[in-house]
Amino acid sequence: MAHEYAILVKARFDPLDQHTFREPGVFTAGVHGPGAQARTLAYPPPSTLAGSLAGTLISSLGEEPPASLVCKGDRRPCETDYALLLEHLLARLLEKQGIIQVRQGQAAGERVSLGEGGLYAGLARLEWAGVKWLYVHYPPNLYLRHLPEATNGNSQGSFLQELLSKLLGELIERRNGDTRLLDETRYTRVASLVSREIGEHVTPLPLATLEPPKVLRVVPRARVGIALQRHTKTVQPHLLYLLSRIDPQQTRLTYLLLASLRVGHQLRNPTQLEKSTSTSLGTKHAPALLHLQIRGGEESTLLDLLFPNHHELGDNTRLDCLLYLAAPALLDMSPWHGQPIALSKEHLKRLAALILEDPLGPDDTPDATIIHLPEAPAGLETLSPGIESRNRPRLRTPQLHIPPGTIIHLTNTYKNKVKRAILQGLGSQKYARQGWGTTIAYCRHY
Repeated sequence: MAHEYAILVKARFDPLDQHTFREPGVFTAGVHGPGAQARTLAYPPPSTLAGSLAGTLISSLGEEPPASLVCKGDRRPCETDYALLLEHLLARLLEKQGIIQVRQGQAAGERVSLGEGGLYAGLARLEWAGVKWLYVHYPPNLYLRHLPEATNGNSQGSFLQELLSKLLGELIERRNGDTRLLDETRYTRVASLVSREIGEHVTPLPLATLEPPKVLRVVPRARVGIALQRHTKTVQPHLLYLLSRIDPQQTRLTYLLLASLRVGHQLRNPTQLEKSTSTSLGTKHAPALLHLQIRGGEESTLLDLLFPNHHELGDNTRLDCLLYLAAPALLDMSPWHGQPIALSKEHLKRLAALILEDPLGPDDTPDATIIHLPEAPAGLETLSPGIESRNRPRLRTPQLHIPPGTIIHLTNTYKNKVKRAILQGLGSQKYARQGWGTTIAYCRHY
């Protein structure tokens, strides 16, 4: 595109009823029949939000996606590349709303394209005393206060930034000329600091504090169900099960999906669009409201949310940085493919290099190691993301799942590398463009 204009797309999902984001796998490992239980994740996977947005846009536009984006004989795309699908759907929405005009015969990529990283997930919103605060997930069921939604580059009041600042200060103070980034003592010390800081500020529900909680705990509720015969819909005796669900009236959290668009057209001025419609979310297709906000000329807003103190750092000075995974990252390194790598302390340095290698390139990866790896819900070390066609079933390769809340330490690096990693997302770029691997950074001068 000769001339590009930036548009920020913000999709907010407000659940209207109890909802479930089921963990992968069977209801309960080794249990079939009476007593089976399905647990819920506290935050929807990025593909859940992207799929809900894509399905709603398809219905709203009233037209089929291009044949190249769908499976033959089935409306749903198989092994969906949500970045490409939403790129097309958002372009059509902008055209229909008159925000951009397209010349006849112009290709999709010539009119609208997603920015460097595609989609960004991992953020939730809580409105408190008229202020809209953003939170990030920390597994299994906690949320850490991040920033006001209208941040304007000000990170004051961010518990996450305070936590990362304390961690980085601890690492820098203890370095004492030792270039090794990680040892058993340091890992234990960091884990202890994270647990202590988060544990001291956990706010139980219902909320009863004067200020927005620094750490919010989500407590799913268990609901009893009974299995039905698939064809007759009659009850199968003795097949009760438990299904964990999140109550939106209790948590008051809503979920965000962001996208940065590059538009090769002069935009209508002012460029602003807000739409609300009904949608469904998660297992059992719980009802939700989708609020879509599209605004032009907000190129720096995304970086302010993901890298709040970037304004304070020089472009040519060496930095110490911490990267916090707000959304889980995926790697094509599973026990079913290639050489397996475990989520263990022995693999932390290699794992950090693999996470950064795809967005930055093997020759440009800074010295890095994982300093904190939270305990993810059971069964999440590998998963197969996305959906597949019912008419054309295809085996999806399981990916190694790096949980949200993972913290990576970069040393002796530069601002442009950190910005590139933030905007492109960490882990496999195929999935990072679909919202996996969304990352928040905090840096200090080296």
